[in-house]
Amino acid sequence: SQEIRTPKLFSVNYTNQDFWSMKARLVEFMQERFADDFNDFIESSLALLLIENWAFIADTLSFKQDQIANEVFVDTVTEIDNAFRLAMLVGFEPTPPIAAKANFSATLGSLLDTDMVMPAPVRLAVVANDIPTDFELFPADSDNNPIFDENLIIPAGSFTNTSIVGLEGRTFVDSFSGTGLQNQSFRLLESPVIYDSIRLDVDGVRWEQVDYFTDSEPRREYLVEFNSDYEGFVVFGNNRAGAIPPSGASID
Repeated sequence: SQEIRTPKLFSVNYTNQDFWSMKARLVEFMQERFADDFNDFIESSLALLLIENWAFIADTLSFKQDQIANEVFVDTVTEIDNAFRLAMLVGFEPTPPIAAKANFSATLGSLLDTDMVMPAPVRLAVVANDIPTDFELFPADSDNNPIFDENLIIPAGSFTNTSIVGLEGRTFVDSFSGTGLQNQSFRLLESPVIYDSIRLDVDGVRWEQVDYFTDSEPRREYLVEFNSDYEGFVVFGNNRAGAIPPSGASID
């Protein structure tokens, strides 16, 4: 008869996945399994070179496995792109940057016989803690929200206009040409795009921004989508849900 020897089972510590732990475990494994065949464990030996190479590979694979696992959970995700995708999977759209807002007033040194008209937006540079910040001034409504399509006016016979609101950021006008195709999409040239700041005209006619194309009608509507860098994309419909800008149409 021949004695049957049961191989020794090695416990795996799943918290020791770094390079040095991997190297130590490989050395221990070889000493246990191949004690009668190999015992050259000095640092200059070829065996240690191979062991360290395998420890490096194992350390890298372990790190990537942990990283991939972390990136699929909201509580542990670290990369903006992955956090953005997780939010979109559950129907949550991350809010783009929101502009700082402040109230302003404009005062004349003397009365005028005619209205003082200032084409909006009026750009204003503010420096705080040596950091320049651009503001644009617009007329304000009763709730201190900006009115984008009107000029700033100090009426004749008045010194001051106190109904002025300033928004952080700058206004840019992008122009595109319609293709006449369904589901046209255009990337805005400047980013990041400030929340609720996009206005769009097709051949001089203002279109409405919506969250979804809900009606089965070619309405003058468009969507605004963002990527993780908050680059803005204007998306049109297919003529069943949302109208299609015709070929050659001026889109501003």
